[in-house]
Amino acid sequence: MRGLPTLLTPGQAAAWLGIDEDRLTSWREHDQGPTYVRITGRTIRYKAAELGRFRDLTRRIG
Repeated sequence: MRGLPTLLTPGQAAAWLGIDEDRLTSWREHDQGPTYVRITGRTIRYKAAELGRFRDLTRRIG
């Protein structure tokens, strides 16, 4: 994850995970997917380290 910003926008997070941003939104709505931070009512960010953990976990499961 070298070179990634500490906090990523949903678009950046989706691109890094190789998924569509709509899927990431759906996961948030259903309390699934990687952990995120709500900075304001409409501002969501993903921690790069959490995305890495999520990716590693999903690789082990699926």
